[in-house]
Amino acid sequence: QLHGITFAVRYDSNLCRDTDHTGEARYRTAEIVLNAPNTNWPPQNLLDQTFCHELVHMILNEMQSKLHSDESHVDLFASLLHQFLITAEYGEDTK
Repeated sequence: QLHGITFAVRYDSNLCRDTDHTGEARYRTAEIVLNAPNTNWPPQNLLDQTFCHELVHMILNEMQSKLHSDESHVDLFASLLHQFLITAEYGEDTK
């Protein structure tokens, strides 16, 4: 949820074939659409990064930031977010 709006995340096996994208942020319908994983495409790491990328689009759009359409900014932000999420260590044993 962002600002109390529940965003759907769904897979579409035709997304990559139809648009050559691995993900899309659909603001009007409040959904993130990801290419459905199949045998080896997209690899899980790319799918996770794509989710972060589309999430950053959604967050910046909800903030009414013009940066929501700046692909290089969104990509850099998403890459840093993804790296943080997959490497984060916290809890009792990290003190």
